[in-house]
Amino acid sequence: MTDGRGADTVGVGPGSNEAFDDALKIVAPGGRIILFTPPPANTPYAFDSNELYFKEISIHHSYSAGPIDTKRAYQFLKGFENAKRVANLITHRL
Repeated sequence: MTDGRGADTVGVGPGSNEAFDDALKIVAPGGRIILFTPPPANTPYAFDSNELYFKEISIHHSYSAGPIDTKRAYQFLKGFENAKRVANLITHRL
């Protein structure tokens, strides 16, 4: 899919060290990792910071939606005429 280069942006959904490690393996040099879910309280991410430094990886976090935002997103997606249009919002799967 990326000819071995890696992904420019990797979204991490589960807040776990395993998911974060996987993101570090597949993100491209100069790429970014977006954390959508935090790890459980008092559970730090454990990783080799040299990986971030030498590959020039940026880490960003994203606000997790609350009930009102989730309902709005559902209403938005429900408004699509068919599942094929929603599928067009997804560009890659791993």
